[in-house]
Order: sequence, then structure tokens, then C-alpha cells
Amino acid sequence: MMQILRRILVGCLPLAAGAVLNTAVVNLPISGMTMFLIGLACIWLWGAAACWAASPGEGIALQALTLSAPGLVMLALVLYQEIILGAYWPGLPGTVSQFFFLPLLSVVLTLTQPLVAMWMETIRLWPFYILTWLCLLAAAWFGCWVRSRR
Repeated sequence: MMQILRRILVGCLPLAAGAVLNTAVVNLPISGMTMFLIGLACIWLWGAAACWAASPGEGIALQALTLSAPGLVMLALVLYQEIILGAYWPGLPGTVSQFFFLPLLSVVLTLTQPLVAMWMETIRLWPFYILTWLCLLAAAWFGCWVRSRR
């Protein structure tokens, strides 16, 4: 039980990183390339945190899903706001759900830019939030896999 709780708490780390990054973006001149590099560093750190939080004797997929569970809740909030409501909630629920994905969103947007230019007339962010969560899940899975190999 403590292992699961620890993984869920570690799963909230992107929220803290997003809040710090938002403060930095608002107060400092940060370029797009810098945001991309910060996003890559966050993916690496997320995999390292998953490696630390993982237990070698348990299933890799279940551990990765447990680590990514807070992100799945945030994804549901963002999708509800984007698709159903058509706008973000003011206040804490609207900003927290966006902060969670902020560190990795620039990586996903940069890597999918050619696809966006070809097929999307109006840019909606919800597909990129899904891809960002999948990147988090993949990094968590990789971190758990590395831990199982030790």
C-alpha cells in the first residue's frame, strides 16, 4: 500500500514542475528552444523518478499506470474543459490541469509540428495533451523497466 501511495505522490511531480515553469515563463524571457530542452530534461527526470519509485518484483505496466494515474485525472479534466465546455475553468481546477502538462507540451508540439501544419486547420490542444500523457506513460514505463533489470 505504501508503494502505491509513493507512486501516486511521485505521479504529482509534473504538477509542481509545471507550476515552477509557469512562474519562470511569466517572469523570465524563455525561448522556444529553451522550453523544448526543459521539456526533454523533464521527460528524463520523470523516467528517473519512475525508476526510483518502482519496485523490481511488481509488474512494470501496473507500476507505470500507477505513476501516471494523477496525469490521467488531469487529462480527464483538460479533455472535459477543451471538448465539452470549449473553454478552461477559471481558478484552480482550470490552471492546475494545464500546469501538469506544461513542461512536456513544448516537446510534443515541436515534434508534431509538421503533422499539425498539414492536417489541422484550427489548432485545438486536446490531442497534444493526450500525446503528452502518453509520453509521460512511456517514460514511466521505461523507468520501471530499467528498475526491473537491476
